[in-house]
Amino acid sequence: MQHATEPARPPRLPRTWPEKLFGRWWRRQSAARQDRFATLGPLVSVMLFLAAIILAFWYLRNEEFEREQESVKRDSEIAQQQIRLRLIDNQEQLVRIAREIVTRAIDHDQFLAQAATFTRERPEITNLAWINAQRAPRAAYSATRGSTSRSASSRSQRVTKVAICWPSSAAGCSTVRLRRSAAIARLG
Repeated sequence: MQHATEPARPPRLPRTWPEKLFGRWWRRQSAARQDRFATLGPLVSVMLFLAAIILAFWYLRNEEFEREQESVKRDSEIAQQQIRLRLIDNQEQLVRIAREIVTRAIDHDQFLAQAATFTRERPEITNLAWINAQRAPRAAYSATRGSTSRSASSRSQRVTKVAICWPSSAAGCSTVRLRRSAAIARLG
């Protein structure tokens, strides 16, 4: 009679070449050495876990740095655009004043009043001058000194251009030519 309690064993799969080699090598090691190798497994897994955490922090730090750079770049572009719009507005106002001078719609006192208003609304502009064709000042207003001056030149002399000049460079003047036009504003 056969024993009914013994289960049938499934057929054993043949071992692959690396399994055979590793199994032979493992069995040849002493028990103490096998224990040392067995403790390396958890140590390697902890080291891999730490490396993954460090890489995650490094990646997040780089992403934050790139976002901050993009934010600064975007903010500087917005500021640059606002400055351009402000300069265009200043230029348009100066052209308007220049046209009024050319058409003789304003005189010396009205120019000084408009210059005072213009420089009060725009703190970046400190001086506004009305010059004639020989580049001699007919009237000037300085927001820093609050003083005005008038030249002794005749009213028949006309001004030839409107210029916006930056004090940082002599070549930094933007000139708008008008037909017998107007004034100079110095920024700075």
